[in-house]
Amino acid sequence: MKQWPKDKLATILQYTVELHLKTTIVIKIRNSYFNCHLPVLQVYSQFFMELEEIPMMVTLPEDLVTPKAFMMIYKWMLTAEPYLDRTHIVELFIAASYLRIKHLVAHCWICFDDVQCFNEVTACILYVETQYHPSLDIVRNVMLTRIQKFVLIFAATRDFLELPHNHLIYLLSSSSIALNTECEVLYMVVRWMSHDWSTRRAYALKIVECIRFNCMPLWYMLFVRREETHELLLQFLNLNEVNGKMTEAITNITSSMYDDQIFGTNSTHKDTPHERNWIHDQSCDYHHLIGCPNSREIRYEHFQAYMWKLQQKPVDHWTTFKSVEFNTVGPCHCMR
Repeated sequence: MKQWPKDKLATILQYTVELHLKTTIVIKIRNSYFNCHLPVLQVYSQFFMELEEIPMMVTLPEDLVTPKAFMMIYKWMLTAEPYLDRTHIVELFIAASYLRIKHLVAHCWICFDDVQCFNEVTACILYVETQYHPSLDIVRNVMLTRIQKFVLIFAATRDFLELPHNHLIYLLSSSSIALNTECEVLYMVVRWMSHDWSTRRAYALKIVECIRFNCMPLWYMLFVRREETHELLLQFLNLNEVNGKMTEAITNITSSMYDDQIFGTNSTHKDTPHERNWIHDQSCDYHHLIGCPNSREIRYEHFQAYMWKLQQKPVDHWTTFKSVEFNTVGPCHCMR
């Protein structure tokens, strides 16, 4: 006997939840109310699954779950192939973490890990925007690693001055950051410390480890302590630890140069620890090849002028930087 066909249960249930029919719970976030099906929330959210009592209404903290985020989360739950909007991914990630929706958290991480989604500029913006969210520290650390050629543009902003000291160390210790000269790391450190010198001078001995003095021009190190006029920079250079590292670098470089003359080798700056991503920004007036004697004239005031220039440049100025080899041989462009 032929049986009468019936609608599939899955189709009926999907129709019911998508049209919000016969909802079983109300979610309240500030002045917003959402009529939802509790079983849908429990399927994806450990927070709702572990509710000991099932109330008629659940109030969520707005600082962790915004109305916009919850609306997107519920839509994500009901959609077979959900798409995440990068514009709201931060508040979505915070909400998903609070509600313990592991699949949505993983979906957010796919976006965070995508360098096409978060390149140097967008990664820096995300880093700055999430500075007041302790729960996003791991995301901020990932974004910090993306800042490479953009580091000088970032250093020219006020947001750079607000970096926690451990994040500053992490950033400036990277071999991937793009620099015209290692002197810029020293100047970035002083720029950051000058923002609150009385407090931040306590971090000096930790931060000095970021500076690769063996990568600095010899001419610069020979003259800077005698001819620099910036008071705070001189205070920093006169610290025993800093002074010792610079003196050691001078000794290492001159020793290598002496060996080159005796043995006919070419080992200038051979022992430089993990070179940087060296670049030439044509708007940088103090850029010189490593052996150029004019590098002795680089001063902190020139770096400050360069920072001001970068503040006037378009945000994509970093894409014009040209890569250069550290030990480029030949006359410096300043002599051509």
